[in-house]
Amino acid sequence: MDIYRGKDKDEKEKKRVTEGIRIIRDRMTKIPKRVLGIELYPASMKKGDIVLTEKIIEPTFKSFIKENRKLFEIEADDLQLIAAKNIRNRWFVKYQQYYEGIPVYHATVNLESSDRGRVGSYAAKYHPKIRVSTEPKVQLDEAIQTAKRTYKEQDQSRLKAKDDSLIIYPEKKEDTYKYHLAWMFEIVGEEPDPEIEKYFIVDAIKWQDHSFLYSQISRCRCERYCTG
Repeated sequence: MDIYRGKDKDEKEKKRVTEGIRIIRDRMTKIPKRVLGIELYPASMKKGDIVLTEKIIEPTFKSFIKENRKLFEIEADDLQLIAAKNIRNRWFVKYQQYYEGIPVYHATVNLESSDRGRVGSYAAKYHPKIRVSTEPKVQLDEAIQTAKRTYKEQDQSRLKAKDDSLIIYPEKKEDTYKYHLAWMFEIVGEEPDPEIEKYFIVDAIKWQDHSFLYSQISRCRCERYCTG
């Protein structure tokens, strides 16, 4: 087996070539984040004898991931299909990772294949070792009120939250992740206002007033990270 050590200073990636397949591992999770040159069919596609249709995409590629678990090192049962597009006779498929029924923030698995199902490439941001309670101790209303208190007092009465959901939030800690059960929602005003509209992610287990795992101005795409 030949091993090539990449020069990417940020990722410090390890690349390996095995039987024409190139694997790029994630520096944090140690599992494959890119797999190129796959050129394999799901067993159900019978090596291209069946035309791939949108109706069978989700079970077909979840089965493919199970069949090649040693290659991808993820659990197919954690995935739910969120997008499938056919562009110029090639399928581009995306799954969202879930942990005990709760979506994992920015955790997706992508596959690209021919219209006959031959998979060419794979890309993933997947978290393999999540261990966190899924029962919130901080109520959504408490989290929203905490977020509102970061605004000017005269503005707070006209604010409201929308698009709220529970998520699993991976917080980077040097060379590993710490996982949080968290509330995610957007704070908006009565009228559109890019200075007010902001997404918040608030820890749903550990209460700490005026402290957020993450907040982001939704229109300007400016970011700040607060741990309090």
